[in-house]
Amino acid sequence: MRTTTAAASGPARTYEDGLCTHFCLFFISILLQPAKRIAAVEKYIKQLKTKREEIIELLMWEICKNTAAATSEFDRTIKYVEDTMYNRS
Repeated sequence: MRTTTAAASGPARTYEDGLCTHFCLFFISILLQPAKRIAAVEKYIKQLKTKREEIIELLMWEICKNTAAATSEFDRTIKYVEDTMYNRS
């Protein structure tokens, strides 16, 4: 059974979509060599950036963040992942 969550006019998504993302990242982390792992995460981050506005809207609908807070959270998370991959302080 696919459980769907959606706000009145927000985009629909399923519980399984979130699980898929977590399992994909888990398998990336344990199965690939470090260089391949970094390349896989870079590809994933690039794809996330193309969905920036959609993700920000989901944050606003799902956890009641305003536009500025949701935008800040998305940008901060992307920066954190990139800084972690490249050992930036």
